[in-house]
Amino acid sequence: MNQGMTRSARVAVAGGLGLLGGGLLGLLAAVRGGGDDATVLWVVVFALVCGPAVAGLAWMLWLGRAEVAATDRAGRDDVERSWFERAASTAFCCTIGGALLFEGLGRALRVDWLAPVTIVHVLLLAGASFGLAYLQARRAEA
Repeated sequence: MNQGMTRSARVAVAGGLGLLGGGLLGLLAAVRGGGDDATVLWVVVFALVCGPAVAGLAWMLWLGRAEVAATDRAGRDDVERSWFERAASTAFCCTIGGALLFEGLGRALRVDWLAPVTIVHVLLLAGASFGLAYLQARRAEA
């Protein structure tokens, strides 16, 4: 489908697919939640919140695949990319392990602010572990 389309047309199609996909997710959430009078609100909110992610997914996997592959090939030998990938893999493992550790310690020690691991805990842990791993990778190479 993207053969012969201009870049702006592909971006418009990706945006439309994003809004449609986000709206469908909102409709699914509204139906699953009981289908009350706020169904339109669910659809609109999900379309606006999830639409950009669905549009990005459509762009990466279907509409802008050649551009993504060219960018990927161009940066393959970049040293900062290797630092980023190493830090990302370390941060992923540390986030999973740290969340399990927080949950276990919080329940064992009965610490209220630590026991139910929330998205705030996960985001803080992921950000800190990525930052520290990136700095460590950069210093090891320098």
